[in-house]
Amino acid sequence: MFKKNTVLGKKPAAKATDKTKKVADVVKAPAKKGTFPARKAGAPARKPRPVITFAPPPDFKPADVEFYFKTAADGLLSPKIAMTRVKGRWVNPEATRFNMMEYDMPTVAAFMSRLQAKLFTSNVDRRLPKNTSYRVVARVGSRKPNEKNGLDKEILTVAIRDVAKRVKLTSGKHKWKSFKTDQVKSNPDYAKIRRTRPVLAGAFTDFQLPPSTRRTKKTEEE
Repeated sequence: MFKKNTVLGKKPAAKATDKTKKVADVVKAPAKKGTFPARKAGAPARKPRPVITFAPPPDFKPADVEFYFKTAADGLLSPKIAMTRVKGRWVNPEATRFNMMEYDMPTVAAFMSRLQAKLFTSNVDRRLPKNTSYRVVARVGSRKPNEKNGLDKEILTVAIRDVAKRVKLTSGKHKWKSFKTDQVKSNPDYAKIRRTRPVLAGAFTDFQLPPSTRRTKKTEEE
């Protein structure tokens, strides 16, 4: 009689059943991106996110503003900030600029707090680079109600015109280097700052005119 050669400690591989094949197929099947589970029949529709709008002040006039800030050692905003209101186009170096920290500090503080709230993250690695200076140029305007937008009142709007970073040249001098519009995806810092736009309008609910162009109120005349 012949004996089968067996190896101790090893068991013959079990044949895959239909059930195990189905489980393996499910595990190996790659997940499709952008797909969501189908909504159950009769399930309530998702409520749209509320859109909070802000009304402009009575004497509001559109203007460009420049906000300068520097990050601290942890990537959050430092107290080193500045904000100017531009009379005309901000790209014009000869345009008159008013220091808002001298006559409209509440708007400066509101802008800073909203910018910081949107930029904040508990993950230090996802914050802006430390000890870096930035410049944000925004156009503060308004949108009046019409048949197309469905608004029932005039609201404030903010559009980010430019984002720049202060860099050091080989000569030792510093220069503001603007990010290009096609760098939103390639430059994470640019994308982070641009994502703050939706919450910035609320900072200009009491946007003050410069002292030289501000209308004198009757209470001040008396």
